[in-house]
Amino acid sequence: MQATQHNLSCGVVLSTYNSPQLLEKVLWGYELQTHAAFDVYIADDGSGQETFDLIDQFRKRGKLRLHHVWHEDDGFRKTEILNKAIEQTSEDYLIFSDGDCIPTPTFVADHLDAARPGHFVAATLFRMDDAPSKAVTYDDVASEQLFSVRWLRQHGQPWSYK
Repeated sequence: MQATQHNLSCGVVLSTYNSPQLLEKVLWGYELQTHAAFDVYIADDGSGQETFDLIDQFRKRGKLRLHHVWHEDDGFRKTEILNKAIEQTSEDYLIFSDGDCIPTPTFVADHLDAARPGHFVAATLFRMDDAPSKAVTYDDVASEQLFSVRWLRQHGQPWSYK
């Protein structure tokens, strides 16, 4: 790792649309990052009041620097709201994810470790079935249990997801 990579200012851009229950779990994951010096930009494709209220709750907690970039719901315009969110950023390095992807505790640090000038970093995800997604608690995220096969199977994750 280049010693300067963790000195990059970092922003995480999350897309969301009317999924506050999932977004809450994702924001828990960002609150628990091992590398805490980053801003979160929520690119909201027209969600309702429940999402606004959730973001306000997280702002009051004070653990994340949150920016809510929203436009009116006028059909699927995810790319437009992502571009608007990007325009709001000022960081050296941006990480893009979705409002239903719970990050591991080292997600931001791992991206910064892999960052190199002139390159991009791609990551993967694991798609959970509805049952385990709904079962995730703050403690599951904090303890990292939800990232284990045992936890997933105990909460109804099938061996194969389609």
